[in-house]
Amino acid sequence: MRTGVASLLLLGLEVAMLLVTGAGDWSVTFAGLWYAVFGTAVALALTSLVSGLVLSSAPLDRRVGAVVMAVPALVAAALFVYFVVVVVPYIAD
Repeated sequence: MRTGVASLLLLGLEVAMLLVTGAGDWSVTFAGLWYAVFGTAVALALTSLVSGLVLSSAPLDRRVGAVVMAVPALVAAALFVYFVVVVVPYIAD
């Protein structure tokens, strides 16, 4: 459950970083930091998802909470991949 909370906090940090900096004019350092935070949030979400689905020793409400907290970062990752694969080439043409 703690990994789910950490994943949500990192996702919030990413949104705050985007709100402060904006979508354009990223420095190399900022881009590296943003992608590192994003990757960490997704890795923690996957850990939370697996622990919520596999660990039968935890109470059901904690397992469901871990799975629910993993969903936002995983959806964000899917949207990011969609954006990079589908939208960016369309805009570039």
